[in-house]
Amino acid sequence: MVRKKAAARVPRGWESVRTLLSRQEGFTLIEMLAVILIIGILVAVATISVPRFLADASKSGLKQTIAAVQVAAERFYHNHAEKRYPVGKSFANEVALAIDVE
Repeated sequence: MVRKKAAARVPRGWESVRTLLSRQEGFTLIEMLAVILIIGILVAVATISVPRFLADASKSGLKQTIAAVQVAAERFYHNHAEKRYPVGKSFANEVALAIDVE
């Protein structure tokens, strides 16, 4: 009588890991090309969109700066007895002080 060789005992729950490791599968060429195509499309969309968003952010920052200068000029007008808008270097100093106060 021929004795059968005992199967190696695998810990419980490791059967699926053993089967995963024993398979010799990989990605097909079509799958790899599809992934590369999708990544390329995403990069193209990002390349087109990012400069536009940066320009919009810059415009928004400039609008806020102009609004701050306008508020500073209005404060100067209302706080001084001459009731005139300032001009020259003194205006720049007053604007800087008004912006720092806020």
